[in-house]
Amino acid sequence: MNVFTGLLFVPLLVANASAEQLCWTLPKESAAYFACGSLNQQERFEKERKQQEQFDRDRKRFDESDQNRKQQNDVSGRRDLGDRDEERRRSADVVAELAPILVGFQLAAEAIKDGKCDPAQKSLSETIQRIQLAKADYYKDGKELKREELRDWAVHVQAAIFGQCAKDPRRKVHEYLKREAKNGSKAAAELLADLQSGSGDVGQVSRKNASPFNGKLPRIGDYGTDIGSLQIYTRDLRRVPEELCREMAKRGNPDGVFCAYLHESGSDEIALLREAARLGHPIAQNNLAMKLDDGTIENSPEIVRLIKASAKKGIPHAQVTLGWWYMTGSHGFAIDYASAMAWNLKGYKQGHSEGANNIGELYESGLGVPKDIKQAVSWYRKASVLGNAEATERLENLSH
Repeated sequence: MNVFTGLLFVPLLVANASAEQLCWTLPKESAAYFACGSLNQQERFEKERKQQEQFDRDRKRFDESDQNRKQQNDVSGRRDLGDRDEERRRSADVVAELAPILVGFQLAAEAIKDGKCDPAQKSLSETIQRIQLAKADYYKDGKELKREELRDWAVHVQAAIFGQCAKDPRRKVHEYLKREAKNGSKAAAELLADLQSGSGDVGQVSRKNASPFNGKLPRIGDYGTDIGSLQIYTRDLRRVPEELCREMAKRGNPDGVFCAYLHESGSDEIALLREAARLGHPIAQNNLAMKLDDGTIENSPEIVRLIKASAKKGIPHAQVTLGWWYMTGSHGFAIDYASAMAWNLKGYKQGHSEGANNIGELYESGLGVPKDIKQAVSWYRKASVLGNAEATERLENLSH
């Protein structure tokens, strides 16, 4: 048994899909697949068959539609293609220009929250300069985002900075809002009216509106380390626009670097993964170790270091990997069945079926524990319910 086979932990999720709908789309030996739930084999296979039939029907309709499109006027087709290409180019330019603006707002908002006045003001000043140089209005989340709105956000952020950092916050905020309202800022006029009516608090003025980046960059520390939580974290990262990920990556943010890695499919993929691992991102550490594990001994020290670091931070795949190494003596480990049991149990408790499968093997073979077929069957069944094909095969063999 090879614990590495097919277990590279980069979950691919489909937004808004239920766990049952999602199971059939995942690699059959991936960690994500193992956590899909307690569907039995027959139900999974039946769902997969139905989904495949639907896919075949959709594909047939697509092929027919595609053939009809090809029969249309070639000149019109080329014109449409050119229009789409031009639209994509404009969209790419807009995203590249908008990304640092949104990131700047977010960094300023986070600095305000942490009471870091100078970094907040620096980020805002840089962002205002970018807005002034902006060439166009934008579209964000399918809605038009005008430069006027960006300037309004800047007013909110500046008011929040003055409200928290100025020596005389009330006077400073009022003076600032009066000046901006006189210059035509609707946001300033509204904030000023709230303060004058008593419904606003100078010290907290519109801080909730300080960042227009809806759902800010996910941080792995805000999620659990069980497989389900890590799936959600990875899904949320994939929803972040690539340019925003790369902007945060430039600033040395480990989640930003890992986010950029998830979007990358070219030559920079390994470089981004290495950088995220260097910055301490635990999933990146696990994934990099798996990529480096080519069966040679040259990379063993780095692989061991990465897996140990990832396992200690709670990544289930790294935990069961350590458990397997202690079971088999891989990568120079001294065989230690007690440690093998402990690490595999940690991984299983977080939803990794390989942990249960390995524990079943310990009981079946009497490695570090008394040989106990009933216990082995129990653990293989736990792993099988989570989708582990090897555990299912072992159960069938033991039943004969």
